[in-house]
Amino acid sequence: MPAVRDYQRVLIWGRDSTKAAAVAERVSKLAPGVDVADDLTRAVSEADVISCATTAQQPLVRGSWLKTVAHLDLVGGFKPTMREADDECYRRASAVAVDTLDALTEAGDLIDPIASGALSTTKVIPLSRMINERTGLVREGVTVFKSVGHAYRRSRHCRMAAEVR
Repeated sequence: MPAVRDYQRVLIWGRDSTKAAAVAERVSKLAPGVDVADDLTRAVSEADVISCATTAQQPLVRGSWLKTVAHLDLVGGFKPTMREADDECYRRASAVAVDTLDALTEAGDLIDPIASGALSTTKVIPLSRMINERTGLVREGVTVFKSVGHAYRRSRHCRMAAEVR
């Protein structure tokens, strides 16, 4: 992320503060202002971009904590039983980008909010469409990117993504 955007401050939170500190030390070589967050609620409520890479079974991020304008990047939770964000995150989302539409049936982060009515599939945009049509997420309100680990082969998609940078 620091390769494509300038961040003034980066906070790292983890259930294990020792591991979070080790990650923060590695990340500090890539971005300025890296520190460990002691309080997840406060860190999320202050952040413009929240990135989750966990195997959480229950939501860690609450939609009520998100700022009025925020981006939520969910790259963990690749099974139907995994959740990184609660339904309120999806209720508040103006759009949800996915690495593949398979995420709709693979990720609990999408399956559950769709089932509860918190997320309409009309808000879901495949990343390939965004790349091919050179569109992006609306930069208003809350936006979400949900990945289930789909990787694009070195192809037209990758070249176009590199050009967009």
